[in-house]
Amino acid sequence: MIKRKIENLTIGKLIFNAAIFSLYGWFIFVGFEIIIRWVKGPSPWSFMILFTLFFYCGIGIAVGAVLGGTIVILLKVAERWRQKIETIPLIMSCCIALIMFLFTGLLVHDLFLPLYPNLPRAPLNLAIGIFNLILLITVYIMLTRGVNKTRLLTTYLTLSIVIYAFMTMGLYINEKKLSGNIFDLDAVRILTNSGILISSVILYVIIYRIFIFAGNRAVKLRKYISLKAAIVIGIFLLAVGGTTLYINTPTALKKTVIKPNSRLEGKPNIVLITMDTTRADHLSCYGYHKNTTPYLDVLTQESVVFKNAYAPSPWTLPSHASLFTGMYPDKHGAHFDVEIMKSNWPASLGERHNTLTEILADHGYKTAGVIGGPLCGRLFGLEQGFEYYDDNLVSVKTDLEYFTLFKVLSRWISLEDVAARQGIDGCRVASQINKLVFSWLDRYSQVPFFLFINYYDAHRPYLPPEEYSLLFREDENPEITKSERRKRHLLSQYDGEIAYLDDQMRKLFEKLKGLNIYDNTMIIITSDHGEFFGEHDFWGHLHELYQEVIKIPLIIKYPSSYPQKGVYLNRVSLVDIVPTLLSFLELPLPEDLQGVNLFEGRSMVMAEIYRRYYKIPRKGKRFAKELKTLLLDNYKYIQEYSKESKGQEELYDIENDPRELKNLVDKMPEKAKEMRMKLIEWLPRDESPISAQKPTEFDKATEESLRALGYIQ
Repeated sequence: MIKRKIENLTIGKLIFNAAIFSLYGWFIFVGFEIIIRWVKGPSPWSFMILFTLFFYCGIGIAVGAVLGGTIVILLKVAERWRQKIETIPLIMSCCIALIMFLFTGLLVHDLFLPLYPNLPRAPLNLAIGIFNLILLITVYIMLTRGVNKTRLLTTYLTLSIVIYAFMTMGLYINEKKLSGNIFDLDAVRILTNSGILISSVILYVIIYRIFIFAGNRAVKLRKYISLKAAIVIGIFLLAVGGTTLYINTPTALKKTVIKPNSRLEGKPNIVLITMDTTRADHLSCYGYHKNTTPYLDVLTQESVVFKNAYAPSPWTLPSHASLFTGMYPDKHGAHFDVEIMKSNWPASLGERHNTLTEILADHGYKTAGVIGGPLCGRLFGLEQGFEYYDDNLVSVKTDLEYFTLFKVLSRWISLEDVAARQGIDGCRVASQINKLVFSWLDRYSQVPFFLFINYYDAHRPYLPPEEYSLLFREDENPEITKSERRKRHLLSQYDGEIAYLDDQMRKLFEKLKGLNIYDNTMIIITSDHGEFFGEHDFWGHLHELYQEVIKIPLIIKYPSSYPQKGVYLNRVSLVDIVPTLLSFLELPLPEDLQGVNLFEGRSMVMAEIYRRYYKIPRKGKRFAKELKTLLLDNYKYIQEYSKESKGQEELYDIENDPRELKNLVDKMPEKAKEMRMKLIEWLPRDESPISAQKPTEFDKATEESLRALGYIQ
């Protein structure tokens, strides 16, 4: 009889049976969601899918154990019912009720409550609980009508179809009547999961039969093959398989011995580091009042520190393209421009440009790049010249939004924040980057190399590890406003990210010292842009050219054979790094460079941003813009080019007004005119290179990451 009574089971066996049945149900549950995820979207075969599978199974075991324990307690209380309770039907009905509770609770909260915000929550939640209790009792009663295995499974099958069909029909009516929509993703998910319990029963019987069959065959095989012989054969097969796998493993994964290139004899290694979204004025080595960069403070004592370095653009792609080409965005074309490209997506860096990496590779340098954020990926053309370029960013955003259990848990836990802290939300954290970099260095440190590292930690959402999250947090002050409290919190997290990054760079340089290559390595540390924290009523970056987003750090540590250190006060730009580095290495300079040697000095520095559609108006109702700024002497001039703005101008005395609060255009019209003419003469618009660009075509994961970060809309 399949209807075993409770009194025939020990407490341990009862809990074990409950856990196994629950595990089985949840396993099938996630299996169906993975299948539908695969049919409707990108391939689900990723780390996150595997994690989800084990997570669901873990939840199933935990829920089943709690369920079994609860049953034991209830039966202890109601002693006279013990001999009337039947184990298998009770556990099956509880599993159905649990999965139904997950769906009904989620659907009511997601679909019903938003339509009726004034509806009391407590009575509704109580009604959901009562509904599931009634469901449990009903299913149990119907399952106990079966007196043998076949009738029990038939009843189980019928109940599953009826329950899920009824629930899906109710959702359909609710959606069509109340919101005018036919099946959405949740409805489709419920409809497809209607076969979960049906398949679980079938699969249970199949697995059971397979195990019985395999067990019988194993007993027969023991007559011919001893256990020791089987172990020896197994070890032999594993050895053969492991050897075959190693032979077919790409050479990049193995320890590689490389012969030095005679052309590079005596040449130093080059490590180029960009700290994404890092403002110069938030580094303690640049005078910040918080001790955010204790290690860089020490490094600056043996380095050249450029106190007035500027990014050519306030966002990642054009600044990095300028860093590698020595050109301004106007010329290399890797930026937004809705009028030319007819797209709100950026264009990638064209292959016609001869990048720093390509020049170094052509002269024998081993080249490698490891990136932390999506805008430095190979989709945007920055991988040109790199022999090894790791931009394999993992994003679990789609998975977190798709799986039902994650949607439920996200009501209490910010799963996206958890994923971001682990570096699996479309961006890497510094510790992950270091791991990849260290692995590469272990293989190629014996030859001259060019290593590019893009650390992304200081970029929003500002989620440093806990010890750094608390490092700069201020005590609660009830007298300040809510907005000021939010600003201080964000600043503390941003500073915490910089401090964390500083410590990770310390580990990187200790690795270089451990490999005995630190002294012969030129290290360049800079940023691509800064960040607004309420200044000029802006947050983030991308839209403006004020000091907060274009003034960046620049630190260069020279090899010990060429000692050079000190503080350099003249204004410089990221476009100056290519000619400076190539001149130091005594390599020829490309003809189309717009940068100059950092130490030659320049009288003017420029930055620009090209037109794109955006939702935040700039001091008025404008939806596309093009900005250019020129810094000359003590003044900074900003001009906006757009039909709507009619050439709006700004002029600031940044020596006496570093926060750019007083626009002097009306008071100093001649100075504004002078700087406008110099801007036009120095960098005239050249549309031909830009028109040759094509908008970047994103895969879905990259598009979601960029949309979440605010780069596309």
